[in-house]
Amino acid sequence: DNPFFGRVDMDRIALIGHSRGGEAVGVAAALNPLTRYPDDASVTFDYGFDLRGVIAIAPVYGQYQPRERPTPVRDVNYFTIHGSLDADVQSFEGMAQYARVFLSGEDYRFRSGLYVVGANHGQFNTVWGNIDTWLFGGWALDLGSLMDPEAQRDVGRVFFGAFLEIVFNDRREYLPIFRDARHAAAWLPETFFISRFSDTDDRVLADFDEDIDPATMTLPGGRIVGENLSRWYETGNNLKRDELDTHAAVVAWDREYSDQTARLEFRLPGPQTGDRLVTSLSAIDVETMPPDRNQENEGTADAEDRAEPEIDVGDPEPLDWTIELTDSSGRRASLPLSHDSVLYPLINATPRRASFLEPEEPTEVLFRRYELPFSAFADGDEGFDRTEVVQISFVFDRSERGAIILDDLGLAGPIGDQGGNGWRRGEDGSAPVGRSRTRRQPIRDLR
Repeated sequence: DNPFFGRVDMDRIALIGHSRGGEAVGVAAALNPLTRYPDDASVTFDYGFDLRGVIAIAPVYGQYQPRERPTPVRDVNYFTIHGSLDADVQSFEGMAQYARVFLSGEDYRFRSGLYVVGANHGQFNTVWGNIDTWLFGGWALDLGSLMDPEAQRDVGRVFFGAFLEIVFNDRREYLPIFRDARHAAAWLPETFFISRFSDTDDRVLADFDEDIDPATMTLPGGRIVGENLSRWYETGNNLKRDELDTHAAVVAWDREYSDQTARLEFRLPGPQTGDRLVTSLSAIDVETMPPDRNQENEGTADAEDRAEPEIDVGDPEPLDWTIELTDSSGRRASLPLSHDSVLYPLINATPRRASFLEPEEPTEVLFRRYELPFSAFADGDEGFDRTEVVQISFVFDRSERGAIILDDLGLAGPIGDQGGNGWRRGEDGSAPVGRSRTRRQPIRDLR
């Protein structure tokens, strides 16, 4: 008698939730394979649905935690989306769940996050509107900076449609838009996007979670060596409101600290091969000089004269540097990071009209995925062998100073039918949803 009787394919299920529902779908994915309730084992479960994927729209996180622990999701495709002008959930809390999605590699799975500059909390649906807070608090919101509501829903249509095509119909040709939103430029409004992505094809070399030694790599036997860096340490990853349950490396360089080129070298335990170098990077708002730079001068008569002058760097500039590969014979090849994109400063996300009205910090670390194909590296030394890479180096030679936070350095195999030259939009070139789109200019790099 149920109106959905016979209309639901129980072998292909996905869950989509918005806000508190965005957290709930992650919890449902965590509970789905269990036979008993983790907080009370006397309560039995009989779920085991064939859950192919989860979409979390501007989710909260941590309002419920099984056994007061972060919610673990295993081997389920996961996508989360968030807007920079979300005045309800102001932190990209979906990335906290993203960090707790584990991919075993038994079957192909992926996880992805998309940050949309100009989007708010409510306009992903047609009901909640542009007032993300209580009605009388709406006067403080910067409504004039919001993207058009239909354009915001267009972003959802493209990415939700593509996600479901992948997980239900194995349309992997849509995967590139999750690795980098620029692949979907023809279908999306003109704004800025930050894409985070990883999948079971990624082979992690360093994720900085293995121990407390900053010189070790996740790959056993690998070592990390820094030269002429002004700062270098590992730290936990924090959003405005949440911890991401992962760690990363903070690296800074400054020509005022050393006139020698700063480097960070990842020395591999043996020759490694792959088709792409993949990593997740963000700028970070820290001083580029060591905090104790001038302590050695304290108490001396001419300390003021010998102290380093303060540097007025003005507005942060995009960062660029050289990625250098070394093979087992010592031959080298290099490629600038900007082959993919320069690294732009943190997004200043202030949903309210004035900063003094804003209860949260205006910025947070948002990692972006970078992909550098081995085939694009300059030949460099004659005979360089891309199948025998023994060292990956970040050579900070293109920006005078900078501070970055680095996570998930790794290698990946060929894209094949999933992207690159093999990627196709669809049989007729249309977007992955039943909606015609006129071609737009390519999406600009994030600023």
